[in-house]
Amino acid sequence: MKKIFTYSSILMGILFLQSCSKQSSNEMLISPQINTSIINATLKSNETYVLTLDNLANVSIARQASHFQTSEAGPDSKTGLLVYKYQPAQDYIGLDEVLLSTSKSVVSASTGGCNNGSSSYHASTVTSNVSIKLNVTGK
Repeated sequence: MKKIFTYSSILMGILFLQSCSKQSSNEMLISPQINTSIINATLKSNETYVLTLDNLANVSIARQASHFQTSEAGPDSKTGLLVYKYQPAQDYIGLDEVLLSTSKSVVSASTGGCNNGSSSYHASTVTSNVSIKLNVTGK
């Protein structure tokens, strides 16, 4: 009887320590899935297309457009918001595509668990892709 009690106590202790691990289930994911959204845009030849990217911490070009005079991502000089600007090559008519990689920081709260009902906060970075399919038409 004494052995059963001892083994049960050890097993309960291991389970308790495992459930109180500071590593969250989000941190244990091996490879997070990255969302890709698609934007279809039509513009006239020699016209500039501007896309405002709200609430983002960072934007970069993952795959550059093929037929551009201007294709850049960064803060707008007037508003300070992140934007992507595209102007096709001189007199270009046809299809083009650019892939942007975006990220933002997210803070989430969790309650319960080993914190005796107190709240804890977890900061993480959410990354996603934006594919912009550009249809450049005649004047």
